[in-house]
Amino acid sequence: MSRKELQISVAHNKAELLQNVVLSIAASSSWIETDLLSLVEHIQEELGKIVKASDFYIGLQNESQDLIDLYFVNSDSEKKSIHKQRPFSKGMAEHVIKKGKGLLLNREQIKELIKERGIQHISRIPTSWILIPLKSEGRTVGVLALRSYDEDNYSEEDFQSVKFVATQVSSVVERQLIQQELMRSEDYYRSITENATDIVLILDKEGKIQYSSQSTNNILGYKPYYLLGKDLYQFVKNPVEVVELLLGNADTHGPDATLKEFKFKHLNENWVDLEATTNNLLNYKNVNGIVINARNITERKQMKASLVKAIVNTQEKERARFAKDLHDGLGQVLTAAKINLNIAQEELKIKEGTKSQKIFDTIHQLLKQAIADTKTISHNITPHHLKDLGFIETIKDLSLKISEATKAEINFVSNIKKSGFSDEIDISLYRIIQELYNNSLKHGQATKITLELSANDESVKIKYSDNGKGFSYNTTSQNIVGIGLKNINTRVKALSGEISIASEENFGFRVMLSVPLHFL
Repeated sequence: MSRKELQISVAHNKAELLQNVVLSIAASSSWIETDLLSLVEHIQEELGKIVKASDFYIGLQNESQDLIDLYFVNSDSEKKSIHKQRPFSKGMAEHVIKKGKGLLLNREQIKELIKERGIQHISRIPTSWILIPLKSEGRTVGVLALRSYDEDNYSEEDFQSVKFVATQVSSVVERQLIQQELMRSEDYYRSITENATDIVLILDKEGKIQYSSQSTNNILGYKPYYLLGKDLYQFVKNPVEVVELLLGNADTHGPDATLKEFKFKHLNENWVDLEATTNNLLNYKNVNGIVINARNITERKQMKASLVKAIVNTQEKERARFAKDLHDGLGQVLTAAKINLNIAQEELKIKEGTKSQKIFDTIHQLLKQAIADTKTISHNITPHHLKDLGFIETIKDLSLKISEATKAEINFVSNIKKSGFSDEIDISLYRIIQELYNNSLKHGQATKITLELSANDESVKIKYSDNGKGFSYNTTSQNIVGIGLKNINTRVKALSGEISIASEENFGFRVMLSVPLHFL
């Protein structure tokens, strides 16, 4: 075998060994149930097949108590493995956790780092040290470390091998911590859930309610046993979206800290706003479900809506004041200038066809245009037609003018018989439609737009679509992008309404929104 072939064979064997070590560590979490130290011992044993170490440890940050948990395993079999805690301070492990970057250090580099960073180190300085951060959801939660007191330093290849294994170690340790937390006694678990102010629900993978905490009665009016075995669908608004939001992918286990908002029907038929986190424990035999922790945010949302409403109303008042100043101030000045120009023309006896007459005609045209522009700007700032024509006729007029100015085909349909609603709803819906038109024409470059308005005794609805270029929008993110869409969303929320946006690149833009006729 040639030298090159030998090198390839060695590299192949090393890669295969690495893969086997990772698989063994991954499998260990299924049979090592609650003893984290035993898991660390197993990781050290497997990792020792690749990189030798005088001692090995895993440090995990305990943020709630500002501590670090250290699990030490010594290569000398006669020395027992230990678990100890210390304040999260200025040790080498804490340094790596804070920085979130791995380190490969020899003795001189260790001394230099200790001196430069003020790191506390009381034991014998090793010959070589590998420290790799352990991460969960992009956040550093701990460190994996190997120390050698032999003469040889760790190599870059050793460092990369440990780094590769550490990726699997992060997920295994995280799962083990979750298992430890969930393996508390049933009495302790029940005492927490039954006395919690938040709602705790457990759903099966089909969305049926398997458990309901006592707080369900306090917040939603239902006795806990009433909900058992019933589908979540029948209690939430927009059930398909909500169940997908809460259940997600049943194959992806573990906690999801993302806050999810949805509406749950109270026993008295009112809607209660809830904010929830989920923890998929379908693969945990003592739970076998998806745990929903939800709190009542109805009052908070009402306060926020009231604040947003006050801000929007203040903006409208400022717009109205500015429009009035523009119309009564600049508009009157321009009109006066035009009158005085006519008087000057007569006093100076300007003759037809002269150069002076042409100059006066030009000034006349400019003043006429300035007066017209002032009226248009004033109208755009505050639509006076809403009071004169009513909401529906004003929207018709707006649609016609925009269509004529842009050559876009606007199809406006409405089944609303009355002229409008309250002043607040009229002005807000007018602004929303203005912004929708602007987005479609300016950003979407649409040539066809459809606007449908409908209303009943409870709400007014807008259905809007265009054939523009669209944009990539993720409906599950619940994030409104773009200043125009944020303004629309703000106005809808100020009216205690709901909005749904759908768009794809090259497939246009669609909006559906509903605003209650009786709101805060």
